[in-house]
Amino acid sequence: MSDNGNLSPSTLIGISCDSIMENLRQMFHEHPNADYRILMLLPDSDAVVRQVAFEMGYGFEQKITDVRQIHTVADAVTATNLRIKSAVALLKNTQAFRDQHLQIKYYNEFTPWWIYCVDMNKIYVGILEKGTRGSESAAILMKKNEKALTTFDAFEHHWQRLWEEATPI
Repeated sequence: MSDNGNLSPSTLIGISCDSIMENLRQMFHEHPNADYRILMLLPDSDAVVRQVAFEMGYGFEQKITDVRQIHTVADAVTATNLRIKSAVALLKNTQAFRDQHLQIKYYNEFTPWWIYCVDMNKIYVGILEKGTRGSESAAILMKKNEKALTTFDAFEHHWQRLWEEATPI
């Protein structure tokens, strides 16, 4: 399996991938010899706290001081950490992982979007809106332009950087 950081037909970045888990498992079953790379948010990290707070409507630098709000965010962080760990356990139990066709890494950075690369020329990017879960975010389809740098290249570069810095599972 190539680990050179270039987007392939089977790369994605997500927080917990719980909203697409069944689709992933079906894809692994239908394409058992394809290689897959998945970036998951590092559980029990500050990045999870920032991600959850953002999904709950808090700004990047906003301090939460109300005790009830602190507990609400803490409960949501605990649930998100469990979803991430459960998703990783499910993915590690797939034939794709056992056959080394699936690589999973943890990234440790708040990222206000998810990325799914359909092929080397087309990616979907979900732009997270403050106060909205990733599964409810607007998605943009971007295509590679061989003649000029575009937004596609910026997201591809971001994905490559995260992959290179991420911790293998």
